[in-house]
Amino acid sequence: MSTPQPPGAVLQHTGRPREEDIPTRKRMSLWDHVKWLVLLAIVWLVLVFSLMGDNPLIGFLDACRMELGLASWVWALFAAEFLHQLHFVISERSARYSDSGLSRYGLIRRWPTCTCINSPAAMYSFAWRTAAR
Repeated sequence: MSTPQPPGAVLQHTGRPREEDIPTRKRMSLWDHVKWLVLLAIVWLVLVFSLMGDNPLIGFLDACRMELGLASWVWALFAAEFLHQLHFVISERSARYSDSGLSRYGLIRRWPTCTCINSPAAMYSFAWRTAAR
């Protein structure tokens, strides 16, 4: 049996919190985290297969070993993007990391996430309006 509520006590619905009140970054889907990593891996594989196509005597493993040195720029971009996504994952889960020193002291500010900005002209006018405040 439940305890009856007094007639004056009404449960209040608070609703969804505003985005400014959420201490962490908004969570992204898995695809948003890995799409650039997948693209860079595909670029590297295309380079490997193009090396194999140039010389039919080169096998797949030999082409991979050669492309590790020849296409090191792809791996540098892959590592940078991996660190970038790692930053996002930690920021989505840790309020303390999400509100770290740069945003706390006003050196950078959190831009609102808005899906209505689709064109560069709209982004420019949005940035111009927010900078004028």
